[in-house]
Amino acid sequence: MVLLLGNHDAYHLRNLRPADFWQSLDENDYDFYKDLMHLPWLAKSEGLVAAHGALPFVSDLQELEHPTNDVFEKEDDFDIPIWISVTWGDLNRRVSGAQMDPLTGRPQFGKEVILQYLQKHDWNLLIRSHQPGMQGWSFSGNALTIFTSQAYVDMGRARERSIAIVDLENGVGGRDDVEVLGLDKL
Repeated sequence: MVLLLGNHDAYHLRNLRPADFWQSLDENDYDFYKDLMHLPWLAKSEGLVAAHGALPFVSDLQELEHPTNDVFEKEDDFDIPIWISVTWGDLNRRVSGAQMDPLTGRPQFGKEVILQYLQKHDWNLLIRSHQPGMQGWSFSGNALTIFTSQAYVDMGRARERSIAIVDLENGVGGRDDVEVLGLDKL
């Protein structure tokens, strides 16, 4: 099982909002959950990359292997802070290239930049979350958005809670190598 750092999980690294969960914790619970900061921002395997938001869009992925506090000051190839691309980045079928959404303040990435970056790193598939309205397969079957939060299902923003199962030892050639399971079926 691979868990990734999402935008709300980084609350103690950056004062992110909304943060109802973090603010509701007493000191003992906070000490227990703060270890979430050790979750990786990116998971890579042969043919596969996974992130909470979008891709980092940096030439050297080594920068994200053991991120230090200065990674919050670094920008990607589109002049967007790397950590914002990886934790808050959204896919957008109507965008060509990359841009910041003026309403949400979140970066939006179009199909061509996603597919080019996947190809550059020899990845066939991106598995991600963060964007309940994009749930399922997109970008010619090269991007899968899954969602596990019951709160978003209850609000009607996500269709179902799901996980992706892949064989990391044998690599991922494409969407046929991914099984998507609804959490209600487990």
